[in-house]
Amino acid sequence: MIHLIENVGAFFSARKKFIPTEFKIRYINQLMEVGYFAINIGKFDSQHFQFSDLEEVIKGIERKNSTRIFIETTDYQRLDNILQNEKISFTEISFSFFEKINFPSFPEKIVVNFDGEACFSNLEKCGQKSIKWLKFHQRNVGFSEKFVKQFKNQFPEIKIITNFYNPDFQFFETNIKGYAGGISTEKMLTYLVAQKQKTQIQTLALESACNMARKIFSEF
Repeated sequence: MIHLIENVGAFFSARKKFIPTEFKIRYINQLMEVGYFAINIGKFDSQHFQFSDLEEVIKGIERKNSTRIFIETTDYQRLDNILQNEKISFTEISFSFFEKINFPSFPEKIVVNFDGEACFSNLEKCGQKSIKWLKFHQRNVGFSEKFVKQFKNQFPEIKIITNFYNPDFQFFETNIKGYAGGISTEKMLTYLVAQKQKTQIQTLALESACNMARKIFSEF
């Protein structure tokens, strides 16, 4: 089973006009009907104007279909409070941020984003602190087929999220229409169907979400 994570935060941050809070909530709640594994809704403590209302947006989200809420943060002081928020399932932090903290509370809720070199010494640091989720990018230095095989053998308990397709992984970050760059959700689904891979995505609900995304893209 392949699991998709919709990166709404990247889509919102790419819009030049402020998207009203209620519109954001309606759009995310529509995405909750689609069957995503998780929805990345934005970044706490960001200076970006689109995320000034993020706490209010989170309060308005209705959890459905086991879809999880995924956020990003760079705020060391607020990390524990964010991790204790029952509505938030995953919190993404950079590896450089991760190195500054001791053993975190709720390590199973942390996603460490490797935005630089993906080397085994850094992965071992994550494993030692009981981190269960890592995020890689195609641009990561050292990321190769050999690296993937070595990683899976050495750290079988750690799950990987990527923003590019790799048949060895199960969790992929996409965004509708590719509006925010990265993988288009629709293209990824077309490819997965061709590869006879299963997902939990509901086609009709996705179509409704696409219509809302077009409206946001055209108006904001």
